[in-house]
Amino acid sequence: MAWLALSKRWAVLIAYEYGDRFCEGDEPDPIAERKTLHAEGLKAYRSGDFTTAEERWRKALPLGEAVSDLGFMLEQRGRSEEAEGWFIAAAASYHRPVAWLNLADLYWKTGHRPLAAKAYRNYIDAFTLNARPKPSEPAPSPVKRALKRASKAAGR
Repeated sequence: MAWLALSKRWAVLIAYEYGDRFCEGDEPDPIAERKTLHAEGLKAYRSGDFTTAEERWRKALPLGEAVSDLGFMLEQRGRSEEAEGWFIAAAASYHRPVAWLNLADLYWKTGHRPLAAKAYRNYIDAFTLNARPKPSEPAPSPVKRALKRASKAAGR
């Protein structure tokens, strides 16, 4: 707290001394830069340039969307072990429910049915917390698929 208060005073003193010129040379917004890199990665991915997509998404880290998309691309390119870590990071650290679904699908494809069932359950829990559909609306197809696979994996 003391450092924060001191740094605010320092910024005020510098702003007072330099006036409007103080704000002219501000550093670029790192989040905006990461979002731009993520968008460039999406464009490269859609055009089939996976090397550039991976490079851009790695530079965009730790942006949550980049973590999730990097994992998805790695899984699609057959790099399942590496993708698993990115899916876990996206789901746990960045609260991206779709990452649980991607992780569950990865486990399902690699024959790890109990892990897939747990990941599908985590997806369902995260989905219902983040995007509650109205009771009259049917569940989206990924949710239906997740429920069906989780039940099948659990032997129900």
